[in-house]
Amino acid sequence: MKQLPAGMFTSLRTTFPALAPTSWQHRVQRRILGVVRHRGVPADVEAFALIDNPEVRLVNADSYLVDRLYWFGERYGYEPEVLRWWRLYCSRSTSILELGANIGYFTVQGAKAAPQARYVAVEPHPGCAGVCRENVRLNGLTNVEVVEAAAVGKVVTPSVTLITPGSRSRDHYAQAPCTGYVGRNEMYPDDPDDPSCGFVTVPAAALSDLLDGVDLLKMDVEGQEFSILSPAFDQLAAARPTMFVELLDDTPKLRSFISALCAATDYRCFVPTPERLIPLPVSDLASVSLASEFDTRDLILTRDIVPEWSVA
Repeated sequence: MKQLPAGMFTSLRTTFPALAPTSWQHRVQRRILGVVRHRGVPADVEAFALIDNPEVRLVNADSYLVDRLYWFGERYGYEPEVLRWWRLYCSRSTSILELGANIGYFTVQGAKAAPQARYVAVEPHPGCAGVCRENVRLNGLTNVEVVEAAAVGKVVTPSVTLITPGSRSRDHYAQAPCTGYVGRNEMYPDDPDDPSCGFVTVPAAALSDLLDGVDLLKMDVEGQEFSILSPAFDQLAAARPTMFVELLDDTPKLRSFISALCAATDYRCFVPTPERLIPLPVSDLASVSLASEFDTRDLILTRDIVPEWSVA
């Protein structure tokens, strides 16, 4: 399909949102777009509006996220099961902290839903942080502060060295995908064996300083969750912000931490789906695979459940 002109697929992209999800046309068109999105965004496109939410605009960047969002929009582009609930919780919050903002997609969505709130987006990789700033400016958001730093549990040194996985990485989410902290990660080794990996040194920012006054927290930091959260146990237990935490497989320390936090507070755990929040018993945390059982990687910890919200 790379030999075919991009214009041939423009009509597929623009008509896709109007198709009934249960129709055969939708199924066929979604499969075609699933192949076409590997072409990336046409080079002559500097910025674009989401096909199913034109109020959200993104700059064209070399990014897996951008490719999916350009061709599929928000409903099928990236983590739609989380997006609905993120916007809803943002609209009810006064101070929002996002760790691992990447290119700023959830930043833009959340800040638009909460123009009255203070929104701090932390992204360690300079390339991704730069794209995040561009997207914030493109959407005219004045309540967002982009912090180019690596969130850490404790500041031992003023800077942190990051691994930027290379061509053999299993995930490709951004310009420098799935950045890991050397020596602080449940998911990536201290000494990666992929010679295409890179390294970059960035400032460190303590979570305890970032958390002051925060009532909503989102983390997508690819395995660093436990090392960042654990020193702030008492602070989190006292403030009890609603938390969106990526709960990947093979993260026993993080799972134990969340279990202990729930035992010490009135937090409840929920798995987000596009239609509802599904309660997750704390006893299931040790073994559950969110990806295989619920088709998501995120867990919501909250004590703020409103009756009219759709809860299974």
